[in-house]
Amino acid sequence: MNITTDESGVATFASAMYNYANFDYYSLTVGGNAITLPADKEVEAGKIYNVSRSVAPAGPTAYTLTASTVGMIVGSDGKAYAVADKDNLPDGVTAVGMVAYKGKYDASMGSVIALTDESDGTMSWANAQTACANKASVGGYSWKIPDTWIFMFESFGGNDSNCTGLNTALVNAGGDALKSGYYSVSYWIESVGEGNIMYVNSDGSTASYSFGDPSHLRLCFDFDE
Repeated sequence: MNITTDESGVATFASAMYNYANFDYYSLTVGGNAITLPADKEVEAGKIYNVSRSVAPAGPTAYTLTASTVGMIVGSDGKAYAVADKDNLPDGVTAVGMVAYKGKYDASMGSVIALTDESDGTMSWANAQTACANKASVGGYSWKIPDTWIFMFESFGGNDSNCTGLNTALVNAGGDALKSGYYSVSYWIESVGEGNIMYVNSDGSTASYSFGDPSHLRLCFDFDE
């Protein structure tokens, strides 16, 4: 017999015993947990008994990155979780990123952006490369300097220069929005040549592209399952 708990983790049910049936002959699972039925009193055939057992609510659902949707939190275990579970992650799991892009035609691929910056705006290109190498991988995927900023903007309703949606999603996921400041705050971009940066304008809503050094660093990793 399988019983589902309510939101408080409590399940109540009635069971009718026929003839000389005994509780010992039955198995009961409540909210995914095996329950030992009461054996400290007689159970008479033909009567109905109400049994209530308090069961701890199930933990958060873990999704593969393929099954995730943009905006979901990514834990240190390489699994994705609903934003509503950001304060209820499994023991030992910490939130490290957010799903920021899923392939338009192939949902098995996408990008995860880190929830926080690796540095302030003083990181050189060489140090940015070192930071990538030193950051612990997640689910076997290595962190890198983003080359998919535009795709991430578009995932949250923006275009190639509007990061408002991405910033809102980062904050909702428990992370930090990209820093902003008119031509004074920039982020590294991974591209063909060294020294490519993205400026986030003072209102935090638009971005422009140029060259320079140093910059802020916000890492990401691409997944392909």
